[in-house]
Amino acid sequence: MTALILHPAIRKRIDSYTDLVPAKLHAFWPHVETQFVNNLLNDGYMASHKQFFSPQQHRFVGFWHFSRDRIPADMAIPETALYSLGDDMTAELATWIAKSRPQDNEKKGAGGFTVNLNITKTGESPPARSFFFEAWMSSNTDKTAVIEAAVFDAETNVKLIVVSFDMSIKKSGIATGAEHTVPSPLLDAPDAESLSKAELATLSRLMDFLPHNSVTTDRGALSRSTKCLVTTLGFGPNLTGPVIYIHGGVLGTVLYNAAAMLFQLLTGKDPNAVNWDITYKSPVPIESIDNVITAQVKSESTQSVTIFSKIMRGSKVFTTLTTVFSLGKLEVEQSNYRICISHA
Repeated sequence: MTALILHPAIRKRIDSYTDLVPAKLHAFWPHVETQFVNNLLNDGYMASHKQFFSPQQHRFVGFWHFSRDRIPADMAIPETALYSLGDDMTAELATWIAKSRPQDNEKKGAGGFTVNLNITKTGESPPARSFFFEAWMSSNTDKTAVIEAAVFDAETNVKLIVVSFDMSIKKSGIATGAEHTVPSPLLDAPDAESLSKAELATLSRLMDFLPHNSVTTDRGALSRSTKCLVTTLGFGPNLTGPVIYIHGGVLGTVLYNAAAMLFQLLTGKDPNAVNWDITYKSPVPIESIDNVITAQVKSESTQSVTIFSKIMRGSKVFTTLTTVFSLGKLEVEQSNYRICISHA
């Protein structure tokens, strides 16, 4: 951990631990070639991913280091990348804690999926490529466990986001219950206008530095009178979490793309999101097509615009996102993020 340039406050946090053991990425997960985070590493966008477990304190500390060669220096790592990694990290921490407690391991199992997460931006550090995280379980019952954590720019000690994950842990697989029908029409509004090819390409971007063909879009429309945007999406391979469903961070990203584009088209301003609230109702299988995303303004004020977006197929809603966009300057809060894991 000493190879990176670390802020003294972060080095002090690391030095306070005396029992850290390496926690291999996805050590207790089945090996799947399509895992999204693994492919960030394999494709060279992440230079390294290191995490360590404290058996005495039941904590995780570690680093996410993005490539300075593959990612342009003037491009900030998006919050969606950080909470995608955080989603994996918290699930793994819960498993490591369960493995260190035989009674928990027996009754809770190791499978799980996120059902809700809430992200609040607390600071900005556009040049950051190295991120430090620290996570710990603060309470635990038969049905829930609360994990609190913080993510920082490792070199400046700036706290970047706070996130709350609510995860359901199950011993069996997850049934999707998806309806294999295609909604119609895309947008029933008299002023509906088709989105351009460039706008459709923007909607399909997972992160500014990833290839364009992981997600495909071929149709999209905007209604300024109803303040609504609709598009269709298809998901490619290499986008899974620990099982055969689309990674939660990927779903959150495409929903945010739609909300951000709607905000920009309606206001003419660059999107400055300060809060995201995502609910995962049912997982989306990999390589699924004919998914539909809608985004619509929920409320407006002189200081912010709130947009609600969802991904669905037929009448089946998979994931929803409520995004708050600031119309002014970001007010930085200093707080940790809190993760709630539900053992169903």
